[in-house]
Amino acid sequence: MSDRPTRDCQCPRANHQHGTNAAYTRDGCRCDPCRIAGMAYQKRYRLGVLRGTANSLVDAAPAREHIKKLGDLYGLTPGGIAGAAGISRTVMTRLTRGQARTTRATRDAILGVTIDTIPGTAFIRARGTIRRIQALACLGWSMTYVRERSGVHAQSLIWTDAAGELHWVTAETHRAIAKVYDDLAWKGQRVPVTARERQGVTWAHRTAQKNGWAPPAAWDDIDLDDRPASTPAYKKISDMEARRQDAVDLIAGGYAPATVMGRLGIRTLRDLKLMLATAGRADLAEEATLAYQVWQDAA
Repeated sequence: MSDRPTRDCQCPRANHQHGTNAAYTRDGCRCDPCRIAGMAYQKRYRLGVLRGTANSLVDAAPAREHIKKLGDLYGLTPGGIAGAAGISRTVMTRLTRGQARTTRATRDAILGVTIDTIPGTAFIRARGTIRRIQALACLGWSMTYVRERSGVHAQSLIWTDAAGELHWVTAETHRAIAKVYDDLAWKGQRVPVTARERQGVTWAHRTAQKNGWAPPAAWDDIDLDDRPASTPAYKKISDMEARRQDAVDLIAGGYAPATVMGRLGIRTLRDLKLMLATAGRADLAEEATLAYQVWQDAA
């Protein structure tokens, strides 16, 4: 009979059984079954270290940096990241408070969380989504076209202020817009075929020009960059300049002067003619005068 100490589990909650590594390490039991279990565990652990598969403690800094990056890029909270990684909030709290080391499994689980793996219903910061829509507008792809192609509902892309700022979108919306962006961004300028497409291209270009948006080529990392790496395709122009150009495009496109005046908020024909002449299109000003006279005579 062995003279080594045999100890039953004294833990208030756990019930460690003999013949396990837990009883060997936690309870200090040295009976033969516990000793065998302890040695087997140590053998497996050393073999795992040699193979690089052991769930040993590793530097927690990479995991912590990834948590910060996900927060900065997409506004993900530590709790949301913990849920996506399948780890407890307690473990996440220890990491965010500066815990120096963590298990290999925890580190790998956190590093595995990306914009493609989080739940589609999770809300994320919309910066990357908006930049993609704006960049495609520089190429003539209107927001309506991008939305229809992506299958995103219109309510998911409503601007929240006059500057075109959308603060949050779902991860599903972000992924859908990103896929369309990846498909279209490097095809160059959109070539319209129908009259409706030509109108969409014109309005997309005018909106991009008015707001000084940057095309795809201006970004190194469209999600991460603070600002475009190169000069935007368009210099931001004034509202009056944009209205003049809109008037030129609409009259040249065959719209009735009364329709153009109503759409752009122009009060009189004289104001419309002045706007066209200032834009360097006296010919269109004369054309608008004749068309307006015909309309009045018919009325």
